[in-house]
Amino acid sequence: MSKEPTNPKSSVRITDLRAWKADGRRVVMVTAYDHPSAKIVDAAGVDSVALSWNASTDPSGGLSYGVYHVTAGAHHTTVYTLLGTTTNTSITLTGLTPGYSYLLTVKATDGAGRSSGYSNWQYAQTYDRPALYSPIGTSISVTAKQPVTVHLGALGAAPLTYKMVTPALGNMQINATTGVVTWTPRDIDVGSNATATFQASNSKGTSPQLVFHFTVAANLPVIQYTSPNLVGGTLYATINSAFSMNLSDSFSHSVITWAILDGPSGLTINSSTGVVSWTPSSGTDLGPYTVKIQATNYAGSVSVTIPLTLTFATAPGSFQASNLNSTAGTADLTWSAPTSSAQTISGYRITVTYSGASGTTHTNTIIVAGTSTKHTLTGLAKGTTYTVSIAALDAIGDLGIPSLLTFSL
Repeated sequence: MSKEPTNPKSSVRITDLRAWKADGRRVVMVTAYDHPSAKIVDAAGVDSVALSWNASTDPSGGLSYGVYHVTAGAHHTTVYTLLGTTTNTSITLTGLTPGYSYLLTVKATDGAGRSSGYSNWQYAQTYDRPALYSPIGTSISVTAKQPVTVHLGALGAAPLTYKMVTPALGNMQINATTGVVTWTPRDIDVGSNATATFQASNSKGTSPQLVFHFTVAANLPVIQYTSPNLVGGTLYATINSAFSMNLSDSFSHSVITWAILDGPSGLTINSSTGVVSWTPSSGTDLGPYTVKIQATNYAGSVSVTIPLTLTFATAPGSFQASNLNSTAGTADLTWSAPTSSAQTISGYRITVTYSGASGTTHTNTIIVAGTSTKHTLTGLAKGTTYTVSIAALDAIGDLGIPSLLTFSL
């Protein structure tokens, strides 16, 4: 029969364990607990590295952590050099060699001196001088006379000082402390190879140059339009009713000359204000048209094509939903007749759109009499949102301008 070691800290051999098992003795083994994991390099400086990791689990408590530099030793061995210890799950290593790549790992040790295995390895790079960078890249598209702001960043020990190496492009400036570049491109920069070069420096040296390439577009107008005849994103006009549309440019901040390049007969525009006017006469064909508008300033011209639909009747008025009843699944729709109609209204088309439980869009169409000013929707579902449109119909199926509303049960 083999003997148990009298010194609890003495070595135990495999042959001892086999003999104890043969004797039926109970063996209690204390093993190393799990090693730290998910080590992350949080930041790196010129001669320092900050890193963190997930804690090891050890019921005895009293954990401390050692951070090691992993290098190759002689005869294909691995050398672990202790760089720092802590009882926390993060550490900042200082006094490192600038411009050096460190392969790091962490090992946990408890109060009894038992150690875990080494964690996963992680590279950390220190810097021997600042490294300058741009979060948005170095190729930037801009527009003449439109202010530009670029935020530079640098890795390296504070304090950092930023500077512009090349002569300034017009009024381009850089804040030496924050690295914020401001510039308003000029008209003469349009189409040129506009470049600017920057550097950052600290007590360790000066960063490599960072070169920006700016593509400068002309300060052309950006056309926008509004109209009381714009319904659900569609522009409408009605026979024998005044149509208007207001064009504007809030981008170029310059004097604009407006012109109509294409459109239905009788459509006019004020060249100075951009106000479009039209009263379609009887006999004008109903249906879709396109209006092409041009805006010209000192930098050039741009154009926009706007779809326009000519109808026989204006939109029904005072369109609303009332008496919403989620229990009965009903809602009352009411409206008034269009204020202008070039033809007899033979009916109204009501379109109900909603999303079902599966997310599928459903559309129901209802036709009511031309003398009607109300209709009750039935079969509605509680908790559902409905979008409803109503438009006048003539005898051959032409539609007037729609009115829209949305409600939920």
